[in-house]
Amino acid sequence: MHNWAEFGTSRKESGSGWMARTVIMTLGVLVGITVFSSPTNAQTVVPDADPHGLIAYSEDASAYSIGSDRPDRLAVWACHIRSGNKDLEVDPTRLVEHFERVALPYFAWLSENRYDPEFVVGDTVTVATESACLGAVRNRSRSESEGSTGVIIMTNTKNVTLDGEPVLGYATPGYRCTESTSCIWPDNNRHTVLRSNKASLLSGLHDQTLLHEIGHLLNFPHSFSADRPGGQYNNPMDAMSAGRTTNFGTLAINRYAAGWIPTEQVKVHSVTGSDSPPGALYDLAYLGQPGLQMLVLPVEAGKFYTLGVRVRSARDIDIPREGVEAYRIDQFDCETDFKYYGWCRAVRRRTKPFVTIGRSGDALGHVYRVGEDIALADVAIDTPIQVRVLERTGSGYRIWVGPGPVRSGPLWRGDFFDDEGSVHEDNINLVAAAGITRGCDPYQFCPQDKVTRAQMVKFLVRALGLTVTTDNRASTSGFVDVSPGEFAGYLNALNALR
Repeated sequence: MHNWAEFGTSRKESGSGWMARTVIMTLGVLVGITVFSSPTNAQTVVPDADPHGLIAYSEDASAYSIGSDRPDRLAVWACHIRSGNKDLEVDPTRLVEHFERVALPYFAWLSENRYDPEFVVGDTVTVATESACLGAVRNRSRSESEGSTGVIIMTNTKNVTLDGEPVLGYATPGYRCTESTSCIWPDNNRHTVLRSNKASLLSGLHDQTLLHEIGHLLNFPHSFSADRPGGQYNNPMDAMSAGRTTNFGTLAINRYAAGWIPTEQVKVHSVTGSDSPPGALYDLAYLGQPGLQMLVLPVEAGKFYTLGVRVRSARDIDIPREGVEAYRIDQFDCETDFKYYGWCRAVRRRTKPFVTIGRSGDALGHVYRVGEDIALADVAIDTPIQVRVLERTGSGYRIWVGPGPVRSGPLWRGDFFDDEGSVHEDNINLVAAAGITRGCDPYQFCPQDKVTRAQMVKFLVRALGLTVTTDNRASTSGFVDVSPGEFAGYLNALNALR
């Protein structure tokens, strides 16, 4: 859980690159804003975590999640509150041992071994109230110069509730690293506070809260729909929103922003302008499988849709539904006090489950299964886009993405997806129904492709109902450029009419 007041501290940030870097820099010159296009703080030099130019402040989003020369050292502290529950007081050494058992295998899976946090033993402070914990740890850390990149503080606070639910923790990813602001604690203000409440090493630590708050330390936002009850915790597919066990992953866009999905496993499918393709098939793969892990449908600068696959496997055992997840990312839709910066940074990135009309009452409506359609009719998209989940594959799901129009009924009226809306669609469906054409693959007619003479021979033979030899040794006398084989049989059938 966030304490939103914590994020007010990131007002210290300055605009820094992303896919609209040139636009931002131009605006900076006009209004006199200083722009750090490449901070010189050595700890901020990381591999390019955003090769497709999708993430606002991408350097900040991946500041601690990639880069083997810059391990993420999280110091673990205990804060004993005099008025707290004595039975929930914990020892930092035992906490580190427990965190390693819980968090290391989880993040190894989630990052595909690209992120390996290091938990180090801090110390114990004793204070009068929980609000004094952070300051006490900060002061002791500064004097001891432990050199960690953040801290995890476990308190023995008595039950704290919000709207009747226990509040088990909060976190902030801290300030962005710049020439003047170090990436090292306490200068970066990067911390999480975990409240023991009903969870401790003695009664069973709320491990999911630990993973959730570390996610926030890595700049992962909540994903939620303002149209549904539950506030920022109404997406049951996301460990950052409503996951209740450690057998939950997070969204592909979070893993991409952290630098954990290679560029070749992300594809951008244009849905606006003249470069928008007529339609395409994609095989989406789930985490841990080779292949495409995220498909991006860009709308405009800072706004796009993402499609990814979730299946019950490895750590995703407890997800409530398998299928293709759809989300709308809006990096302008920030809290009011962040409008000044123009773009939403990291944990402020608005990530909303996308639900087509008629599914709004379903908390899992953004997870689409085989045979279901995703209708994108965004005001910024030139032509409405249809997505259909075609089939389950060994590594995920095959989908079709192409132009609408958006219909209230079934999308696929005939045999192929890429003829939708064409003036020739009815005729294409007729020749397909007659067995004359089988398309260029099971789902596409490929109406823009050139037709070879050999293909035309097949069409004619099927249209005339001629018998074709299946003997691949069949000769084609009179045609020296045709080898014995499949087309030879069709040519012989046609020649027999002469």
